Amino acid sequence: MLRPGFLCVAALFVASCERGVASTTRPVEVIGLPTCKGAYARPIVVRLDRDRSLFEDAFSTHVRIDGSAQQATLVVPRLRMHATVRAGLCTATSVGTWDCEAASWLASTTVDLDSRAAPAKVTLPTFEAACSKR
Repeated sequence: MLRPGFLCVAALFVASCERGVASTTRPVEVIGLPTCKGAYARPIVVRLDRDRSLFEDAFSTHVRIDGSAQQATLVVPRLRMHATVRAGLCTATSVGTWDCEAASWLASTTVDLDSRAAPAKVTLPTFEAACSKR
Protein backbone atom coordinates (compact mmCIF):
# COMPACT_ATOMS: atom_id res chain seq x y z
CA MET A 1 0.00 0.00 0.00
CA LEU A 2 1.31 3.45 -0.95
CA ARG A 3 1.63 6.17 1.63
CA PRO A 4 -0.06 9.57 1.01
CA GLY A 5 3.32 11.37 1.16
CA PHE A 6 4.65 9.18 -1.65
CA LEU A 7 1.66 10.06 -3.82
CA CYS A 8 2.35 13.79 -3.36
CA VAL A 9 5.99 13.40 -4.35
CA ALA A 10 5.02 11.27 -7.36
CA ALA A 11 2.44 13.87 -8.44
CA LEU A 12 5.05 16.65 -8.24
CA PHE A 13 7.51 14.58 -10.28
CA VAL A 14 4.95 13.90 -13.01
CA ALA A 15 3.90 17.58 -13.08
CA SER A 16 7.51 18.71 -13.50
CA CYS A 17 8.04 16.21 -16.32
CA GLU A 18 5.06 17.57 -18.21
CA ARG A 19 6.40 21.12 -18.11
CA GLY A 20 9.84 20.04 -19.29
CA VAL A 21 13.16 20.08 -17.55
CA ALA A 22 14.16 23.43 -16.12
CA SER A 23 17.35 24.92 -17.49
CA THR A 24 20.38 24.62 -15.25
CA THR A 25 22.13 27.57 -16.90
CA ARG A 26 21.47 31.25 -17.48
CA PRO A 27 22.90 33.79 -19.92
CA VAL A 28 24.95 36.75 -18.70
CA GLU A 29 24.90 39.60 -21.21
CA VAL A 30 28.02 41.74 -20.95
CA ILE A 31 27.45 45.25 -22.33
CA GLY A 32 29.96 48.03 -22.94
CA LEU A 33 32.40 46.62 -25.48
CA PRO A 34 34.05 49.16 -27.79
CA THR A 35 32.58 49.38 -31.29
CA CYS A 36 34.44 49.26 -34.59
CA LYS A 37 33.14 49.42 -38.16
CA GLY A 38 35.07 46.24 -38.93
CA ALA A 39 37.00 43.89 -36.72
CA TYR A 40 39.23 44.62 -33.75
CA ALA A 41 42.99 44.83 -34.37
CA ARG A 42 43.41 42.18 -31.64
CA PRO A 43 40.66 39.81 -30.48
CA ILE A 44 38.88 40.76 -27.26
CA VAL A 45 38.19 38.18 -24.56
CA VAL A 46 35.36 38.58 -22.05
CA ARG A 47 35.76 36.41 -18.95
CA LEU A 48 33.66 35.65 -15.87
CA ASP A 49 35.35 34.19 -12.79
CA ARG A 50 33.34 33.07 -9.79
CA ASP A 51 34.90 34.34 -6.59
CA ARG A 52 35.78 31.43 -4.35
CA SER A 53 34.46 31.14 -0.85
CA LEU A 54 34.74 28.50 1.82
CA PHE A 55 32.04 26.18 0.42
CA GLU A 56 31.97 27.06 -3.28
CA ASP A 57 33.97 25.69 -6.17
CA ALA A 58 35.76 27.91 -8.64
CA PHE A 59 34.07 28.48 -11.98
CA SER A 60 35.31 30.36 -15.02
CA THR A 61 34.05 30.90 -18.55
CA HIS A 62 35.08 33.15 -21.39
CA VAL A 63 34.21 34.13 -24.94
CA ARG A 64 36.55 35.41 -27.65
CA ILE A 65 35.30 38.18 -29.92
CA ASP A 66 37.10 38.69 -33.23
CA GLY A 67 34.67 41.03 -34.99
CA SER A 68 33.17 44.21 -33.60
CA ALA A 69 30.41 43.61 -31.05
CA GLN A 70 28.53 45.77 -28.60
CA GLN A 71 27.89 42.92 -26.20
CA ALA A 72 28.97 39.37 -25.41
CA THR A 73 26.92 36.57 -23.88
CA LEU A 74 28.35 34.09 -21.39
CA VAL A 75 26.49 31.01 -20.13
CA VAL A 76 26.83 30.27 -16.41
CA PRO A 77 25.24 27.79 -14.00
CA ARG A 78 22.06 28.91 -12.26
CA LEU A 79 23.68 29.35 -8.87
CA ARG A 80 24.05 32.17 -6.43
CA MET A 81 27.52 33.55 -6.94
CA HIS A 82 29.68 36.62 -6.62
CA ALA A 83 31.76 36.94 -9.78
CA THR A 84 34.26 39.20 -11.51
CA VAL A 85 33.61 40.05 -15.16
CA ARG A 86 36.47 41.49 -17.16
CA ALA A 87 37.42 42.25 -20.73
CA GLY A 88 40.84 42.44 -22.30
CA LEU A 89 42.92 42.05 -25.40
CA CYS A 90 44.34 38.68 -26.41
CA THR A 91 48.14 38.47 -26.52
CA ALA A 92 49.99 37.74 -29.75
CA THR A 93 52.10 34.57 -29.70
CA SER A 94 55.40 33.90 -31.46
CA VAL A 95 53.66 31.69 -34.03
CA GLY A 96 51.19 34.37 -35.16
CA THR A 97 48.14 33.23 -33.15
CA TRP A 98 46.30 34.80 -30.22
CA ASP A 99 46.52 33.65 -26.60
CA CYS A 100 43.35 34.73 -24.83
CA GLU A 101 44.31 32.99 -21.58
CA ALA A 102 47.12 35.56 -21.14
CA ALA A 103 45.03 38.62 -21.94
CA SER A 104 45.84 42.22 -21.06
CA TRP A 105 42.82 43.13 -18.93
CA LEU A 106 41.38 46.58 -19.63
CA ALA A 107 38.03 46.67 -17.83
CA SER A 108 36.62 44.86 -14.81
CA THR A 109 33.49 44.86 -12.67
CA THR A 110 31.84 42.59 -10.11
CA VAL A 111 28.37 41.11 -10.14
CA ASP A 112 26.17 39.18 -7.72
CA LEU A 113 24.10 36.54 -9.53
CA ASP A 114 21.11 34.69 -8.15
CA SER A 115 19.67 31.36 -9.28
CA ARG A 116 17.05 32.77 -11.64
CA ALA A 117 16.83 31.67 -15.27
CA ALA A 118 16.35 35.19 -16.65
CA PRO A 119 19.35 36.75 -18.41
CA ALA A 120 21.59 38.90 -16.22
CA LYS A 121 23.01 42.14 -17.59
CA VAL A 122 26.49 43.39 -16.68
CA THR A 123 27.87 46.73 -17.87
CA LEU A 124 31.64 47.08 -18.15
CA PRO A 125 33.41 50.38 -17.59
CA THR A 126 34.39 52.15 -20.82
CA PHE A 127 37.66 51.01 -22.38
CA GLU A 128 39.36 51.38 -25.74
CA ALA A 129 40.44 48.76 -28.24
CA ALA A 130 42.13 49.45 -31.55
CA CYS A 131 40.14 48.70 -34.67
CA SER A 132 41.52 46.83 -37.68
CA LYS A 133 42.70 49.07 -40.53
CA ARG A 134 41.16 46.81 -43.19
